[in-house]
Amino acid sequence: SGKLCYFENDEIHEFPYNNKISQVFPKSTGPAKNSFWVDSLDNIYLGLKKYGIITISPEGIFRKIENANHAKVQIIKVNATNYLFATSLLNDNRRIVSISEKNSYKVFDFEALGYVDTFPIQYFAKQSPNDKSLFISLEHIIVNLKGDSVVQQKDFNSSIIWTGFDNEGNLWISFFNGGIRMFPKGNLDSVSDVFLLENTQITSMFNDEEGAFWFSTLDNGVFYFPNILMRVYDKSTGLEGNSVSDVFANDSLVYVGFNKGFIDIIYNNRISKHSLDYSDKNKGFIRDVYGDLNTGKVWISALTSLGYFIGQNYYRYMNYTQVNSPQRMIASKGGGYWVGTAYGIYKVKNDEVVYNSRTDNFRAMISSLAEDNNGTLWFSTVNGLWKYSNKIIQYVGQENKLLSKQCGDMFFNRTDSSLWLGTNGAGVVIYHPDRRTVSQLTTDDGLVSNSIQDFFEYNSSVWVGTQKGISVIALKNGKIKDVQNITTFDGLPTNEINSIFIKDSTLYVGTGNGLVITNLKNCHPNTYSPNIVL
Repeated sequence: SGKLCYFENDEIHEFPYNNKISQVFPKSTGPAKNSFWVDSLDNIYLGLKKYGIITISPEGIFRKIENANHAKVQIIKVNATNYLFATSLLNDNRRIVSISEKNSYKVFDFEALGYVDTFPIQYFAKQSPNDKSLFISLEHIIVNLKGDSVVQQKDFNSSIIWTGFDNEGNLWISFFNGGIRMFPKGNLDSVSDVFLLENTQITSMFNDEEGAFWFSTLDNGVFYFPNILMRVYDKSTGLEGNSVSDVFANDSLVYVGFNKGFIDIIYNNRISKHSLDYSDKNKGFIRDVYGDLNTGKVWISALTSLGYFIGQNYYRYMNYTQVNSPQRMIASKGGGYWVGTAYGIYKVKNDEVVYNSRTDNFRAMISSLAEDNNGTLWFSTVNGLWKYSNKIIQYVGQENKLLSKQCGDMFFNRTDSSLWLGTNGAGVVIYHPDRRTVSQLTTDDGLVSNSIQDFFEYNSSVWVGTQKGISVIALKNGKIKDVQNITTFDGLPTNEINSIFIKDSTLYVGTGNGLVITNLKNCHPNTYSPNIVL
């Protein structure tokens, strides 16, 4: 209808001069999208298709802004950052775009802008916050104008529904065929990885003060993204499944493990699938993906075999008769590898098994393991912490009740050589073997959960994967400085975290609902303080 309303004192009011708009509607085909503005004095500006731009004062004085150049497309600048856009009647204008700023005019021919169709259906004018250049949309073409020159132009061969900028100055363009794409800093030639909701027609985007994104749609309501820069790979985007058991990245290759005997490798946004060739895929459950940076081998611990990738080529190393049900694997400082299995500890070196704990009558399932600087192996079973040193297996769990908890992961802190144990229910247990002291970090100290799945030590912080999200523990001089949590409220697809890996400031998170890849700079506390109204 073209009618306007406004919200004041908790009530919606109809604009008293809607009749002024209705009088000109028979001469128009409706309001031009995004061509509406109200100034600080309540003067209304409205762009109308095939009519022009009108203004209505608070007193109801109606005026049509002159189209001095009789241009088919009329653009006027109404303040420092806002433009209005309209078209004139078909039979009395020229195939030109007229841009008015104060008392000056700039005129561009349609063909110079790359537009050869009869008449633009959708059109927008947006000023870039980066360099103050002007972006004009003409049906399926975007043109970037700076001064009197065409800086960039791009034909998308698909009608454009909406275009605008986010808080960081990135240009967003949505298409009639579906989806919305981001162009970093408005560079139309940049290759954008962010393309969202490809099967949905997006009608607008809003980037709020907390950094979240809101997308309105033509038929599917509103979509909310807490963090648009967390890229999620799942079954719908080509992964073998949604539940990612482990992840490792190196040399532009991302190795993704699943519970059905598959490894997916992501390279240049393309996914290749690698089956471990079991007739029963349940027997190929990927327990661990371990990358040895010294050899370039990426080791895969599956339920019935041990093997490795070099690049994208897989080599089976040992079968279940040699190493039965490998669970975890780490490199040993004495050479070779320690392998924790469902039936005890193995050590493999030079393509043979050099130690098997079953010879010492130890057959417990190993859930995690780590080696200290002296070559002592520490590992966890269902009844807690053990160690293997000088060819002797010793139980450590009797020293403290917290050490009797099973650990899903463990590692030695590089700063103070303390052993961090991730338990299921008791949070993070920190053990100093030399002093035999034990401390604990739980939800009372800021952790998002006491059920720990995975650790990753990076710079001066420890990333903790849990069943309720990620906790990032900041350390200073070996002491805990701060704890920040990342959950679905921050953009994770689920709070079920299985694996965390960081490489060159890129964060990889294996979850129960896909693989998340993002830059660490996108993971920061929300410092926005909303206004409180009582």
